[in-house]
Amino acid sequence: WDDDLDMSMPRPDYEKFKEYAKTELPPHLKFLDWTNTKEFTLLFGKVHDTREAHIREVEEKAGYELSSGLFVDIFPIDGYPERKLSRLILGWRAFCLRAIARFRFGEYCRESAKGRWVWRLGCVLSVLCPWLKRQKDILRKLEDLAVSYSYGTSHLVGRTCSDASVLRRPPVEKDIWSSKTVLPFEGRSISVPIGWDMCLRNEYGDNYMQMPPAEKQVFSHVFNGREPWWKGPTGNK
Repeated sequence: WDDDLDMSMPRPDYEKFKEYAKTELPPHLKFLDWTNTKEFTLLFGKVHDTREAHIREVEEKAGYELSSGLFVDIFPIDGYPERKLSRLILGWRAFCLRAIARFRFGEYCRESAKGRWVWRLGCVLSVLCPWLKRQKDILRKLEDLAVSYSYGTSHLVGRTCSDASVLRRPPVEKDIWSSKTVLPFEGRSISVPIGWDMCLRNEYGDNYMQMPPAEKQVFSHVFNGREPWWKGPTGNK
């Protein structure tokens, strides 16, 4: 149960795609990530449709304002360490850096109990790490962590671009991503990893094919105000 469709690429392909996207995408599509868009604080990229008239048309049909236009997330797949302790350390290092970013740049809502806890942790860590002041420096360190284990030489892989993924979800064997198959989706044929069932079980649990209870059938994204990402890269380096 979700409200969007995500794409994933092994890190080497992801880096190639970033370069191709600069010249090969149609004019109305833009690849955005933290290296080219100041407002972007995520470690994965998005391809945005920047046609405002098209966005307004979709919003009118949907009945609500989209938070950042029309986009599809593209997640890099990175290598994971073999040892559980190493994965735990990697996850907590990423989580602590995220907490600093959320405190310094107001990224995390303090209205929830979890938000207040993360904000306080970020406050303490910011005092202990005063050299981490600029957003791009923190994001660069986070990405360095994400690519610290090569996809090419790792047996286990996963989405290290999120501290939550590293801490909460176990990695999968790389063979799952070694080739693709094709499955029907909403009247189209979509390429999926050969180990798609294991990927989904790893992400959502063994009961992923069962409908959730009615109270959990809600949007996973918040649509309460437009952010400027869909307007395109702002030249932040």
